[in-house]
Amino acid sequence: MKIRLSPRGIWILGIITVAAIIGPLRSPLANEPHVGVAFQYIYYWVDHFKFWGTKAPSPNLRGIEIPSINGKPLTGKPVGLHFRSSRTSFVLVASPTAVYTRPSEHSRYIRMLAPGYRIRVVYQLDDKSAQNSTGRGFWVFVTQEDGRTPIGWVIDNTIGFQDKFVPAVTWKIPAWGLCIGEYCSEFSIKSNGRFTQKWDSIGRGIHLEGINTGQIMEYQHIVWAKQDDPEDYDELLIRTQGKELAHELKYSGEPIRISKPNGATIRLSNSKLF
Repeated sequence: MKIRLSPRGIWILGIITVAAIIGPLRSPLANEPHVGVAFQYIYYWVDHFKFWGTKAPSPNLRGIEIPSINGKPLTGKPVGLHFRSSRTSFVLVASPTAVYTRPSEHSRYIRMLAPGYRIRVVYQLDDKSAQNSTGRGFWVFVTQEDGRTPIGWVIDNTIGFQDKFVPAVTWKIPAWGLCIGEYCSEFSIKSNGRFTQKWDSIGRGIHLEGINTGQIMEYQHIVWAKQDDPEDYDELLIRTQGKELAHELKYSGEPIRISKPNGATIRLSNSKLF
């Protein structure tokens, strides 16, 4: 008896075969330094196909090993140098980051967090390091930025703590403008990353404005406009696949305008990341 498959059937069978082969190897391959980057991007897109984006329901959190301190539940307080905004503490995911149920790449893979996603690190396992495509790091337990909603375990070398950023050596985007709600700002940046920022905010009959100076800082895909006077909120942006800039995912629907060295201006909104 011969079985003939249509072209569509051959494609479906091929996908099932590849999934069957790759599936058991997902954890070690995603963290192997030589091929891990490719697999991390693949899983990032697979997560999108599963509708696990920033506005979609979270994946199944059953089986997550939630740590405790001296037998007591976690307080939700941040561990490491976080950013602060609107009475909350957070860090941004700096590169596609795999999430697991336990502090082991051989545990169940949950999802891939995209660059620009806000999280809070609430626990670090200091006595157990791990290797992934970015290098070595420590296992940390992360939650949503509220400090209460668990996400899972990740390796911390793809997390944008403040002390990981370094000054931009050369900077090729001379200006940008952006808005977040009632707040808008315009940046002028020198080639060494020094910037001047003019901002204003209008709301409830009050008009506020000011001028800040600072230094562009970078870590993996995150750009931090670090102010010399840190009284105001420091703005965080994401480098996209095309090396443009976009808002962090929380503000991805807000407008941003980038000026290129040749004077051309591009308006970006809901910029597609990677």
